[in-house]
Amino acid sequence: MTDTAGTKRALLSMPTSIGDVDTTWLTGALQSCFPGAAVKAVSVETIGTGVGLMGLLYRVTVDYEGSALSGPRSLIVKLPVLIDATRQVAAAYRHYEKEVAFYADLAPLTAVATPQVFYGAHDKDTDNFVLVMEDLRGLRPADQVAGCDPEDSRAAMAALAAHHASFWDDSKVVGDAYPWLPFGSDAPTPQGIKQGFAAYWEPFVEFMDEGLDPRILPLGDWVPAHAEDLLSVPPSRPFTVVDGDYRLDNLFFDEDRNVTVLDWQIATKGVGGYDFGYFVSQSLTVEERRARLDDLAATYLGSLSAAGITYDLPDFWDDVRKCVLFCLTYPVQIMALDLTDARAAALVREIANRSTSAILELGALELIE
Repeated sequence: MTDTAGTKRALLSMPTSIGDVDTTWLTGALQSCFPGAAVKAVSVETIGTGVGLMGLLYRVTVDYEGSALSGPRSLIVKLPVLIDATRQVAAAYRHYEKEVAFYADLAPLTAVATPQVFYGAHDKDTDNFVLVMEDLRGLRPADQVAGCDPEDSRAAMAALAAHHASFWDDSKVVGDAYPWLPFGSDAPTPQGIKQGFAAYWEPFVEFMDEGLDPRILPLGDWVPAHAEDLLSVPPSRPFTVVDGDYRLDNLFFDEDRNVTVLDWQIATKGVGGYDFGYFVSQSLTVEERRARLDDLAATYLGSLSAAGITYDLPDFWDDVRKCVLFCLTYPVQIMALDLTDARAAALVREIANRSTSAILELGALELIE
């Protein structure tokens, strides 16, 4: 079992439900960051319903022994989902392992803000994990279903460029320093996409009913067969650490529109255009994307340029088109998850509409000819 808090003390037991996060366990989890903290009582509320599809989120309010506040009054605990099918997806793509490792290894190195993690651990044998994190309730959350205003989207692109610049063509990242961080094209991702896409394509088409443009239907066979190519980094391209899930539901803004990014379960090595294409095709409404695409590309590329990085324009747009083709896999494979929550179902339908529109309007279908 890996532990982000270090190796100088024995690992805590791995909680399997929020009920295991009691006063004794939480005291131990907070000790490395708050040595004097002694938790007296906790109260728990579930948060993020319909937002965090791959993990369960809880806000824990903490009372401490003594009169002085010796630790955070409120914090977030993240645990695995309880649905077997979703757990299988998470295990196949190593989502939980990667998120714990990202916060331990790469969060201190990226220029973008991430939540402080007070304790994190992952058990490779069971794929159970836990993260005890800073509560971002003082920041303004975004809403992927609603979309966002122009200033928020520009801020998101500037933050994305800052993150990418932190690891741009970094030989340490591409080497063996972080063995948990694969290229997007590494197994088992393309193989899992092929299997999952095939299994859920028909349910997805049925779910979308008449809302699916018939021009998209040939992608049911094409995308899974070409998943590895769509995720590969061409030899001429620089790579970076790709967030993989850079969407509004994972972004928080302060009053100056500085961005804090959470949920790093899908992090890989890949091209920067992937995260850009993912954001504009998943987090913006169709109308927002049409109105702002060129402006957001200028913001992203300009921010990279300010960091001394040149991203060749034809390469950038080629990477973006490949991404929007690949991103059709998200609404398709999410059919495997729990969509009984109304917001989760609305999110899938909306991102499917945005994704298919981007494929058609950005000329991505030309790549399959």
